[in-house]
Amino acid sequence: MILTKKHLLLFLIGLLFGLLILGTNFTKFNLVGPLYLFDLLFIMLGLSVIFFLKPVLPYKPIFFILSLSLFYLAYSFSFDIRLDLIIRQYALFGYLIISYVIFTSLLNRTNIDFLIIKIIQLSIIGFLIQVIFFIYLNITSRFDFNGYNYWSPVVIMTIITYAAYVLTYHERFKKWFLFLFITFISTTLGHSSVFLAVFFLPFALLFVRMKLKYKVIVIFLGLIITLLLYIFVPSFSDPNAMWRVYYWIMTLKNILIDHYALFGNGFGIPYANDEIVFFLQVVQGATTRLGEGYESYLTPFHNSFITIFYHIGFLPGLFIFYPIYRFIKSHKILIQYKELKFLFIALIGISIWSSLNVVLELPHSSSYYWTIYFALLFKMKEVLTR
Repeated sequence: MILTKKHLLLFLIGLLFGLLILGTNFTKFNLVGPLYLFDLLFIMLGLSVIFFLKPVLPYKPIFFILSLSLFYLAYSFSFDIRLDLIIRQYALFGYLIISYVIFTSLLNRTNIDFLIIKIIQLSIIGFLIQVIFFIYLNITSRFDFNGYNYWSPVVIMTIITYAAYVLTYHERFKKWFLFLFITFISTTLGHSSVFLAVFFLPFALLFVRMKLKYKVIVIFLGLIITLLLYIFVPSFSDPNAMWRVYYWIMTLKNILIDHYALFGNGFGIPYANDEIVFFLQVVQGATTRLGEGYESYLTPFHNSFITIFYHIGFLPGLFIFYPIYRFIKSHKILIQYKELKFLFIALIGISIWSSLNVVLELPHSSSYYWTIYFALLFKMKEVLTR
């Protein structure tokens, strides 16, 4: 039997639904040794694409990032570093490479709209699952006001995506009623950053349409709002949140100053050096396991983009935002298409979520992010080359 693009795309969609319904039970199902069920299926899908189809390598900025990551991977192998730590840290780029091969080979003018429909359906189902789960937790008195209350990691991202769908496809009263309800649900998950991702979605769409002088005002207001949240909302300024901020600041010094914003650190080295560990544990007094065993190698920065910059350099890492740049550059044409507005706003939302958490480094959520990412890239390419 020869597998077609449609067969392989359906298999991919099945994996995404598996992540939504089963969550970490799927990604943490160990088969043997370091091999997990989801990773095996995802790798098999990538290999099937290579074997049955003719892979293409478009999007030069993304290809450049992946090539550079492979260079740093080879560079890291030349040092006396544990192999498993190198592979563990490279997983972020590994999931991106497999996704790149899959989507650039599978997507065409026929099935891109089918994929977008499935993304929308996934977001609706994910939101409904979370609403039902929220009701169940309250009826059974299991809702934890100080803990996490979400069904699975992908459910969080589908809630953000569903908010983007509502803002794009619904009109007037229904749109804002649903958006407010989604915003409320986002506050019940135990992650304040989900609320932030949903809250800024309408501003993302306005930002694209505005003239430059108004964009500056929006950016300024966004910074003011974020500052006010940190001042007046406890969950934005609690020890856990400030732990992340200090971790980012000290890491950005390494990226921007020590490595001149150009060079990366490679793989298999600790994310947190002794100086960072001392500051977080002793000076700030954060509750963290950094510095214990190999924890400093395994706990990235709760900001997937800083993790990318750390490994391959800041300026090269900026190419990861190529889809966002391309949309903004051609927004006068692209903004006319609801599918593109939806994908763009969704990507902005899940990028905000990824910039405040460990997302792209993990199998639980990375493939969902890259699905939105490459769907937007391909749909833009299709529209602009008509």
